[in-house]
Amino acid sequence: VKIDGNVVSISAKAERNKELKEGERVIRSERYSGMISRSFSLDSDIDEAAAAATYQDGVLSLTLPKKATAAKKHLEIN
Repeated sequence: VKIDGNVVSISAKAERNKELKEGERVIRSERYSGMISRSFSLDSDIDEAAAAATYQDGVLSLTLPKKATAAKKHLEIN
């Protein structure tokens, strides 16, 4: 997972191996390998220091808190 301002990118490598055997003899063997990626933008910037990711039971969960807005500064004109 990569965070850049308000853009979140998720990428993963997928690998699958499947063999069909008859006794000890391999009848067919299939292999698949590839990259998967998704990117999306959010309305506001993300606080990267407080962001967290967990992966459990095949589910990726992201906690992406908004970055605190800076206090507005008022200038007095002399």
